[in-house]
Amino acid sequence: MNNLIANTSIASFLQRGFLNFSSLIVTVVLSRLLTVSEFGLFSLVNAIVFFLVIVFSGGIQASMARFIALADDGQYRRVILHKGLSLLLPWVFLCTGLYYLLYAPMIKAIFNESPLSGLSLVIYGIALIEVIRLFVEKVSHGLGRLGIAAEQSAYTSILLIVFLISAAWFISTAESVLWAKVVALALPIPFALSKLMSIFRDSISADAPKAPETHEIARYGLPLSLISLAGFGFLQADLIFLGRYLDTVSVGLYSICVFTYVRLLLVPRALGNGLAPYMARIKSDKDWFSYFEKGIFYTLTFSVPVVMVGFFVGADVLVFVFGEKYREAADVFRLLSIYFLLSSLLAVVNPILDFSGQAGIRAIGVGLGCAINIVLDILLIPIYGIDGAAYATIIGYLFFFIVVMSNVRKCALINLVKSRPILRLLFVVLILLLLILIVGFIIPSYSTIIILSILLFVYPVLLLIFKVYTSDDVTVLLNKLKR
Repeated sequence: MNNLIANTSIASFLQRGFLNFSSLIVTVVLSRLLTVSEFGLFSLVNAIVFFLVIVFSGGIQASMARFIALADDGQYRRVILHKGLSLLLPWVFLCTGLYYLLYAPMIKAIFNESPLSGLSLVIYGIALIEVIRLFVEKVSHGLGRLGIAAEQSAYTSILLIVFLISAAWFISTAESVLWAKVVALALPIPFALSKLMSIFRDSISADAPKAPETHEIARYGLPLSLISLAGFGFLQADLIFLGRYLDTVSVGLYSICVFTYVRLLLVPRALGNGLAPYMARIKSDKDWFSYFEKGIFYTLTFSVPVVMVGFFVGADVLVFVFGEKYREAADVFRLLSIYFLLSSLLAVVNPILDFSGQAGIRAIGVGLGCAINIVLDILLIPIYGIDGAAYATIIGYLFFFIVVMSNVRKCALINLVKSRPILRLLFVVLILLLLILIVGFIIPSYSTIIILSILLFVYPVLLLIFKVYTSDDVTVLLNKLKR
């Protein structure tokens, strides 16, 4: 099972890694070629698309993935596919009609006079394509064949880099970049769908559970959809309210910070996706905790240095990567490092709960956090600007975190507190923190270079010295990656 978890995690990492890598290149170039206002408009459209994809999907793809993961029987899987699509296709058709009926009045009501008014078709095109891409990703995840989604992401990444950068270079408008995105996202889909469907034609002899009824797929997808919708109420909704109360320049500054941290969630999400399908089948509490501990441990190892960079030298990182015009976002970048730490831990916990049939718990937590975040956005953004959006996100996400973690098995949380690897890691973190504070006090003019050097070179050495990781652990990891 360890090999299966590792392979699924690596496939998940690659699948998201390709898109994150291309998104990084594209965003860096767009942030420099476009004005902050045009980049803000581009980000605002992506936020609207994010919302539409959640509504158009209805949680159906994620629900299908969960039921498909329960058995290897080919006939069972084909039944799930048929019932899931019989729900998804009519729902997308209904949502399309409502979208074109409500788009114009909603945009006018929220943003008054806005360039968004003329972008209804391109927004719909991106949303529809993303719904299909989500189907490929979720179903291949349920099949344990995330390599299909990874291959789709690889081709998409290349096309995104070529098409979006070309549009920004020659035309330099948000609209031209968005149309380029439609083409880049759409081209790889036929190849991915054909590979995915070939798996369902394979016959697999295995004991399969009774296939769920159509209404069961819809019922399990509903809380997943609500979770995604409430999740929108954090960072993406912040962009909407910034566009509503301030301007697209504020959206651009905030979205750079959001982009950076969301892309860095790639690693903990890959760990969570690797663990979830297999932990759903584990009956032993001891085995369940063992995998859970490893997921949290590996996540903290990665996330802690990211938080330190964001908090202590975030301004210099923003300027170096995206340009001097984004220095104004330094305070927000520092604040959102707290969000990143909480989110990276939940990136491991959330898929485990989803695949274990406990999505309702997460729905309650994210719903509560979302409501708090939106209320605080309305209250704080007019007063504190983009900093107010960051305050709202941190407070709302903290409530979400508390609700989810309080529903994880109590024995698992108790064992985490006593976990020797995690305690050793926290000791190393304390040493790093002291080193960074001393460097910043003694030689502040060179602190950025020295802090980054400490995290890149001293941190790994400390992990080995204090036996947080052993040389055998490193060898095993490298062997996994080679495969």
